[in-house]
Amino acid sequence: MKTIKCVVLTIALCIAASPAAAELPDGWQAISNEELDSQRGGFTTDSGMEISLGIMKNVVIDGVVQFVTTLNIPNLATTTELPEFNTEMPLDGFVTGESSILADAGTIVLNQGLNTVIQNSMDGRVIEVNTIINAQIDNMNLFREIGLMNLINEQLMKAMR
Repeated sequence: MKTIKCVVLTIALCIAASPAAAELPDGWQAISNEELDSQRGGFTTDSGMEISLGIMKNVVIDGVVQFVTTLNIPNLATTTELPEFNTEMPLDGFVTGESSILADAGTIVLNQGLNTVIQNSMDGRVIEVNTIINAQIDNMNLFREIGLMNLINEQLMKAMR
């Protein structure tokens, strides 16, 4: 039983001593924390947990992506601006004000932010509209590290008994 405790303690200490960041592949450059902070969105709870939110909507007709619209919620604690939609059209289309319009043979797609109208006059077309909501806890590693440190402390106390 004492051998198992020693093995668990050794593994826990090795995990705690492992490096936090891996080496970047050749030709890659790390982005500064300031630049990353300016691009992240979401909010921070009272307990310090940082939550990022984003919405992505894509329209696919016959397996070809027509529109990809993204909305990243800015840091609500520091901004007073409303978030803006970012729409990408891989195929030929045009933008009128806040709307994007794509006219293909038999199909018209009107994309206005997350509101999308698809008018199809042809039979047998496969139309997909996917809305993906991303909610991510950014500093979850901090909470995991705290839990790991508690586990190591408990194992050290048990090993000393």
